[in-house]
Amino acid sequence: MDNEEPTIQERIRAAARQREAGDIAGARALLVAVQDDADKSSAFDRLFFAHTFADVQPDLAGELEWDLTALSALEKLTGEEGAAEGVPGGKAGLLSSLHLNVADVQRRLGNEDEAQRHYIKGLHRPECAR
Repeated sequence: MDNEEPTIQERIRAAARQREAGDIAGARALLVAVQDDADKSSAFDRLFFAHTFADVQPDLAGELEWDLTALSALEKLTGEEGAAEGVPGGKAGLLSSLHLNVADVQRRLGNEDEAQRHYIKGLHRPECAR
């Protein structure tokens, strides 16, 4: 079955590997090619796409837009979907990371108050405090 098309997540992971290897433009091109499919897919795929696409934006405004899109996509993800995808902590396990990404971009943009707000949200995980 070597002729099977890679899944959306496999395509996103391939782009992430390309980015990690230093080929930002190539990674961005791979992600642009998967964007329509991700938009029509599951809540997790949309979140994963936005989270990854943020990292290949040519400017901070674009990175912030996609980090906020990923954070917004989390609202549509159910806890069961997050757990089914193998995310430690399910949906709640993604919340801190997404807020901290937004905080980092806000800080780099000089928006200290917004950075602090998202940083605090990223640290606050009441479901893990037990």
